[in-house]
Amino acid sequence: MSFEERMEFLRQSIESHDRQIGELTDKIALLGDKIAIQTANIDKLVQVTNQDAIAIQTLARVAERHERRLDRLDGGSAS
Repeated sequence: MSFEERMEFLRQSIESHDRQIGELTDKIALLGDKIAIQTANIDKLVQVTNQDAIAIQTLARVAERHERRLDRLDGGSAS
């Protein structure tokens, strides 16, 4: 293989590597965007889940108070 052929091979290899690096950089940028979107979605889900947990706790307290009132009414009627 002549010197010129080796230089051409190296030039083509470098171009190929540059192209591959560019493609990888683009893919990494797209993945970064997707990760940002998923992170925002997860944050929203956590927020909604926390709101649901608070609502469930509130409903449980209301149900407990209601149950106690019914128990008092049942106890008061039996006496």
